[in-house]
Amino acid sequence: MSKYSLLLFAASLAAMPRPASAHDGDLVDNYANAGLARMGYTNASTNEGSSPLVAADGTSTYCTTRGTTDHGDMVVARVKPDGSPDFSFSTDGRLTIDVGDDTDDTCVAIAAAPDGKVVVAGESYDGTTVSFALARIKANGALDTTFGAGGKQLIGFDVFGATNVHAAAVAVRADGTILLAGGAFTNDGTQFVVARLLPDGSYDTAFNLTGRQRVAFGGSARAYAMAVDAQERIVLAGYTNPGGSETNYDMAIARLLADGSLDASFDGDGRATVAFDIGGASGSNLDIARAMALQADGKIVIGGEVDVSATTTENLDFGIARLTANGALDPSFGSGGRVLVPFDRTPAGLDQLQALRIDAGRIVAAGYAIEGNVSVNAALVRLRADGSRDPTFGNFGRTMLDFGFPATGQLAFGVGSAGARLYVTGLVATTTTTADAYVAALENDGLFADGFE
Repeated sequence: MSKYSLLLFAASLAAMPRPASAHDGDLVDNYANAGLARMGYTNASTNEGSSPLVAADGTSTYCTTRGTTDHGDMVVARVKPDGSPDFSFSTDGRLTIDVGDDTDDTCVAIAAAPDGKVVVAGESYDGTTVSFALARIKANGALDTTFGAGGKQLIGFDVFGATNVHAAAVAVRADGTILLAGGAFTNDGTQFVVARLLPDGSYDTAFNLTGRQRVAFGGSARAYAMAVDAQERIVLAGYTNPGGSETNYDMAIARLLADGSLDASFDGDGRATVAFDIGGASGSNLDIARAMALQADGKIVIGGEVDVSATTTENLDFGIARLTANGALDPSFGSGGRVLVPFDRTPAGLDQLQALRIDAGRIVAAGYAIEGNVSVNAALVRLRADGSRDPTFGNFGRTMLDFGFPATGQLAFGVGSAGARLYVTGLVATTTTTADAYVAALENDGLFADGFE
């Protein structure tokens, strides 16, 4: 599935009283600039970044990529509860990380670590090889030099014959060990891969002996999301194309035990697939999971894009599925465990889900909706626990953000929550040729979460 760059398209809160007219899904007026807190760069260079880490008081930390003259760097920002930059973090609220000299670096994920530290993850390309890239940052925004080499570390999967990897997710366990997941082009095809590092950045050999593991599905496979459950099991989600098909992609989920072995209690062999398969014989049957969230009861929610077109012209909708803890589709959710959410700004609109969040028992999904080659808007939906849309949010469960810039384009690639607010991260086109990363705050009171007013 091709990526859509924000710049290809021509061309918004703080714990303050909620205005009487505010509605769940509205931008918070008194957060930054009418709900929008920009990072302050005009050279954000990709449409990927992390969901925000949101503290109880609404402080948000997130990462994305900043373009320079000839390469990209990781950039991490921290925003105070009122949407202003947190100047106690790296002096101006932003930290730029060059993983290697003249390497092209991206940042796609962030996780909280002990002692107020954060770990960010992405990729680093040296002109020949793409490696996983990690950095650990202290609470004051300085690199933690007790980790890796000067606070940074590169991770390869050469043990599996891989020279190129794609990072997707990072998690930090209670003992400080770090998990990083994505996809790798191995000597047996493209597969899910996971690495576990000790707190100092070295490989944890208690994890599959090498500190690295891979999961095959019988076709190409790539992980886009990862979570660690209450039993320290590692859950991965992404896609596979069974038999190497170029027109049939299914959502794919794997669960590993803490030692890196597949968990046979999950769908029999540690692996499961979810197919919407709406496209039919003439369609593409493209079902890809890009996000995941774990419920407190152990159920697994995955989401991404689903091609609902019966022709060769793509028509992508948000697709969300819920599995029981043993890997079966949950029949109490949606239709047979699946839910489709169209935004369809055009008859063959391209709606792509990028992030999921469980909030007070409800499911919040964020991504973007594309209108041809004209514009793109950040898009969110809030579902009740049974998969039905929450009518107290936005326009019967859905909302699209428009920050009012002349160049009509904004993406959402992350969502978090604290108190009565949602926090969305993404990119916004500030002109037809420049883009900036942002955090936006939305009303999320939840007072009427059961749908009764």
